[in-house]
Amino acid sequence: MKIKEISDINEILTKISNIDDNIKKLDREELIILNLKNYTKDVALDVTSNVLQKINNPIAIFSSEVNKKQIINKILSNDSNIDYNKIESGQINTEEWDRLTKIIRTLSEKEIYIDDTENSMQEIIAKSIELRKNNDIRIMILMN
Repeated sequence: MKIKEISDINEILTKISNIDDNIKKLDREELIILNLKNYTKDVALDVTSNVLQKINNPIAIFSSEVNKKQIINKILSNDSNIDYNKIESGQINTEEWDRLTKIIRTLSEKEIYIDDTENSMQEIIAKSIELRKNNDIRIMILMN
């Protein structure tokens, strides 16, 4: 497996605009890792949300400090333009529910694997190799 790690936020943001096309051009053995461990939770979640909007390939997200619920709610918030706190509290109106339903339907069609357990780098590598082998993961995001 060939690994290409990208940790510079400017390079990540530049590549996001056509990330799905870039992934299609990858060798079948290549894996892109977006290392967002040095960035704030908000930046990491925003980048993750943007990647998910643009990618159609299976994706793995490893996060030891941000749990699955927070990741999903942030993605829903970004994609729907509904305040994160409104989604967290469930205090949304009918029109907002309609928007969320459409986004949830779209996300449910994507292969997204989220691991929010405390992992060593060796455990992350082992899990990513397994995901790569069984689910053709082409991109992995590492968050704090």
